[in-house]
Amino acid sequence: MTLTDIIFSLLTMCGGAALFLYGMHVMSGGLEKVAGDSMQRLIENLTSNIIKGVLVGAAVTALIQSSGATTVMVVGFVNAGMMTLRQASGIIMGANIGTTATAQILSLSGISGDTWYIRLFKPSTLANFLLLAGIILIMFLGKKNKKRAYVGEIILGLGAIFIGMSIMTDSISAMKDLPVMQTIFTGISNPILGIIAGTLITALLQSSSASVGLLQAFTVTGLVTWSNALPMIMGANIGTCAVTIISGAGANKEARRASILNLIYKITGVVLCFVVMYGLDIFLHFSFWNTTLTTSGVANIHTVFNILSTIVLLPFCELFIKVSCLIIPDGEKDSKSKKKDQATTILDERLVITFPAMAVKQALNEVVTMAETALKGYDMTMRVVENNEIDLIDEVKSIEKDIDKQESNISQYVTKIVAQHLTTSEKHTATTILHVVTDLERVGDHVLNICYCIRDMHEAGSAISPEGLDELHIMGSAVRESLELAVEGLKYSDAGRAMRIQPCEAVVDELRDTLKDRHVERLVESNCSVRGGITFLDIVNNLERISDHCSNVGISIGQLVNVDSNIDAHKYVKHLRQQNSDLFDALTSEYRNRFSLNAE
Repeated sequence: MTLTDIIFSLLTMCGGAALFLYGMHVMSGGLEKVAGDSMQRLIENLTSNIIKGVLVGAAVTALIQSSGATTVMVVGFVNAGMMTLRQASGIIMGANIGTTATAQILSLSGISGDTWYIRLFKPSTLANFLLLAGIILIMFLGKKNKKRAYVGEIILGLGAIFIGMSIMTDSISAMKDLPVMQTIFTGISNPILGIIAGTLITALLQSSSASVGLLQAFTVTGLVTWSNALPMIMGANIGTCAVTIISGAGANKEARRASILNLIYKITGVVLCFVVMYGLDIFLHFSFWNTTLTTSGVANIHTVFNILSTIVLLPFCELFIKVSCLIIPDGEKDSKSKKKDQATTILDERLVITFPAMAVKQALNEVVTMAETALKGYDMTMRVVENNEIDLIDEVKSIEKDIDKQESNISQYVTKIVAQHLTTSEKHTATTILHVVTDLERVGDHVLNICYCIRDMHEAGSAISPEGLDELHIMGSAVRESLELAVEGLKYSDAGRAMRIQPCEAVVDELRDTLKDRHVERLVESNCSVRGGITFLDIVNNLERISDHCSNVGISIGQLVNVDSNIDAHKYVKHLRQQNSDLFDALTSEYRNRFSLNAE
């Protein structure tokens, strides 16, 4: 070959590699979108059974075709408090088995035969059909049905992988007789150099599947043997830890331990394989050591190595956990920052990139925490109103600041999630979350406003009449019912609880009007001071506004449970009254009786 031929062959190989890597990216993204709900259910059903964790890890990784993405996702789960370190260890081990699926798919390129059906299913031929089908699904059939578009991405990505593999194979085949090729593969036959090369290439590509795929492409040269393939595969397993280590930086203690656990497991597997295989070779002189491998041979070594590593090392999982705890020990800094970590680790940005579907769920979990915080602040405020516990105002102020911080954090987090590739329902949920946190933040504002009203009245030396306090207790109880229904509706995704908010809010509106009328009567009869009366009205108005925001949250819960119910709030309430008039009237009557001003 001339120098020009070599340069063009190298450029072609790089182009094929780029297409191969892009195909993996597109296919992985499509698989993640389609399997998002399935992965979520797998994780939620996870127990402390480590065997089940291994199976889940293998299944999830086979779905998204990336062990690196799975382990980064696991670090995010541990950081978010969704998963224990022991559960994470099983998934990390299983991920190494799941990632071998890609190599097995690529081994199809080794199919030989001249019959029409064998030629049809060869990747080089099948790729054309896959690309065509993928484009049709994305551009024509997927405009109104996102699921079809995501399936199209999977098919298109797989087609691009096969085309990229074919291009790489052809360009490498043209250079197979070059002396430099002999030099490269002779060099990596040295196991230490081979492991280093595999580690560096995989760390650069951030995917063991990609590096093993490249190795499969080089089998066309006839230079890939057991002696150079095994070290490269072992190095690939270590190199895939790079992205996990990076993702663990800045995470909490348990998440850092999870990333270290992954590295310990991979290194131990490589060391064990190295000692056994090369130790036995000294005495047995393996006859297959210099046997030339095909694409399927490389895939099988990759699969067997990972399965055996998992089987052999699984009984030592607890030991690996202890070692990771020794490397990342408990310390004074961790205990002091524990409270801070608990407040900030749930919204883990690692999930935004690797698993936006789960990030949406975590944002929703944090909304529940925010709602519970608002309820706690409300209860304290009513103690200030009814028992004159002025000392609680500073604590309510602190709670209101926490609510503001939660609203800001959740809104920023959800905004980042929306920028990712989401399904229609996930986008709808994310948008609804933004509405909910705004309403909950306003609840916090009104709660604090009530405290300030009491404080100002107290400083002026005035007070609300006993009759007024009794009335505020009844109205406050009705408002608390609405707020508690909102919290429980969010926590349990319960549309039934959410539906009860509207009748309760209707009773609160009635109480507001009645309390204002009674207040005017007391003023006329001089049974209430002017300053106390002003505070009374301010509290009534703030309570009614809290109930309004609870009503909005109730509507949002209905939209979260039924993703197709994205209707205007006023239309929703009107629809609820008309379509469920008997139930609505019955619930309104129930709340009217429970929160009656005339009850003795």
